Amino acid sequence: MKLRAERAEFADAVSWTTRTVGARVTLPALSGILLEAADGKLTCRATDLEVAAEISIPVQIDRPGTVLLPGRLLSQLVARFPEAPVQIDGDGDRVEISCGRATFKVRGMQAEDFPSLAAPADDAPQGVIKADAFSRLVNQVAKAASNDEGRPVLTGVQLDASDGRLTAAATDSYRLAVRSVAFEDAVEGTALVPARSLLEAAKGASEAGGAVTVILEEGQVSFLFGDRRLTTKLIEGSFPNYRALLPDAHETSVVVDRAALAFLCEAYCEDEIPDEKGNLQPRVVLKLHPRLAPVKAAVFPLVRKDGMPQRAVDIYRELKRWWNVYYDEKRSIGRRYRRQDESGTPFCITVDQQT
Repeated sequence: MKLRAERAEFADAVSWTTRTVGARVTLPALSGILLEAADGKLTCRATDLEVAAEISIPVQIDRPGTVLLPGRLLSQLVARFPEAPVQIDGDGDRVEISCGRATFKVRGMQAEDFPSLAAPADDAPQGVIKADAFSRLVNQVAKAASNDEGRPVLTGVQLDASDGRLTAAATDSYRLAVRSVAFEDAVEGTALVPARSLLEAAKGASEAGGAVTVILEEGQVSFLFGDRRLTTKLIEGSFPNYRALLPDAHETSVVVDRAALAFLCEAYCEDEIPDEKGNLQPRVVLKLHPRLAPVKAAVFPLVRKDGMPQRAVDIYRELKRWWNVYYDEKRSIGRRYRRQDESGTPFCITVDQQT
């Protein structure tokens, strides 16, 4: 292999593929990036057997070929390259990489050991969505997915493509996030995608811009944006029927400005309060800022974890992560009403007496 590439394009290609390089692998080839030069382009590939990344960039090829280089090492070298074209010369286990006045000799790995990546079928159903809409969809929903590997179904995001809409849903059994966006082209299907893989796809879509092509297949899903492709295996199992948990109607609904709600909320955390039977229960009060008047109602869940009420401070941390609120030991003055939803989880609704 002998080629010449622009530094910026080569750096982007290495950065993109390094994201899926395995950190702790039993197969040494999985820690590498496969570079294949042919037909006037350089194709970079990497995989950890669950997620695979691929990107192609235009290059000047003097001699086509394929080499497998250590991914982390290559990424560190590229980060220190000067602003000059990159030249790669070598085959097998001896590869020389030059950029400006810097020259590095890298020991390659056996390219034959690199696993083959399954390319999407030509007749696989696919749809198109704007990159910015896809990125927002994933970032707003994926944060509700669980990190508990003991329940793999809840570590994924359910994608449902039907009726010209793409709906994403995620839950960790304590919270649920659902969002739907327009989906171009006639495509239908469902896929339970690992949240980690979907976040990588969203990051790539945000960087590339334009449009994202989603290809749904049996056992895997691929995301194409420009010259990049990310393919991930699907999670086996059935995602919970979250639609049954969503009420068909509401007695009361409140509409507030999203930005105002994010910046003008104050969290009041009280450790325990007595219920109707005199038993102490934890609670968190989310009180809206006076600028949001006349809406001064708050709903705060008493989440149960492993059969026991979760401490109020744990619920507050969840609020802080979602809304960037801050802690204050002030007390809320108001009338309290209690009820239980269908799952038996108690809720407390406080109506400020100042309204």
